[in-house]
Amino acid sequence: PSRSEFSFCNYPYVYDPASKARVLQMENQMAQYNELQNALFRCVAALHAIPTLAPFKYDFIDLIFSWK
Repeated sequence: PSRSEFSFCNYPYVYDPASKARVLQMENQMAQYNELQNALFRCVAALHAIPTLAPFKYDFIDLIFSWK
């Protein structure tokens, strides 16, 4: 946050250890979600940038699906 934004996290004596742990856990989950979202976006963007890569073709494996 910028200097003009107030955050209780800037004052370590405000929260007890359990609350601090929860805040850090939530912050970590948000960061992981953002990284996943960015990685998926980069993957989709790369596939559209190079049309010969989509769809993928692998000669060493055949997948056969049957619906019964």
